[in-house]
Amino acid sequence: MPDSTYDLLVIGGGLRGLTVGLTARQRGARVLVVEQAPSPGGSTRTQRAEGYACELGPIALDQDELQPILAALTTPPTMIPVQTRTGG
Repeated sequence: MPDSTYDLLVIGGGLRGLTVGLTARQRGARVLVVEQAPSPGGSTRTQRAEGYACELGPIALDQDELQPILAALTTPPTMIPVQTRTGG
């Protein structure tokens, strides 16, 4: 780290942490955001299918969470395989 002096230390690079860090930076503060995950973004995900990208928020369900819901339906919809990644 070239500069170890900061005005603000933000713990967590989720949506709230990134928003706080960006707002402080725009106001001239020297900001360090620390995130334990390999990429920022928290519980947001990018889902890609058939050439389209959909940005999913924290209320999106993953495959394991969706299976019990689909199992309860008389006629579940056809699922389209997707590539999902967490973070930015």
